[in-house]
Amino acid sequence: MTLGLTTPASAASNSITIKVDAPYYMPGAKSVDVVASKSSGKRVYYTMYLQQLYTDGWKTKQSLKGEFVKSTPTKRFYISTMITGQYRIKLKAYSNAGKTKHTGTYYSKSFAVTR
Repeated sequence: MTLGLTTPASAASNSITIKVDAPYYMPGAKSVDVVASKSSGKRVYYTMYLQQLYTDGWKTKQSLKGEFVKSTPTKRFYISTMITGQYRIKLKAYSNAGKTKHTGTYYSKSFAVTR
């Protein structure tokens, strides 16, 4: 995991970093591998979205849910379901399992997929 960025939509004291395993994916690639992590704090409940850039903005294509304290296990979004384009990972974090207490929104750097 080399490509990471912490971009909270609103300032938070405990930032989350989202890392993907490459800046671009060629036709032979199988998946985009993603890890979200933070330095410390309480359990985070999240929904992670794979988004594709269109002329009218970012559109969600897939999502994964989970929870973590320090870091997520590696999450995979499979290339076979994607078309050529620019993508990013969006993570919405919550402080409760019911996901009613939103604590922040975070983004990875964008990455390219070529099919």
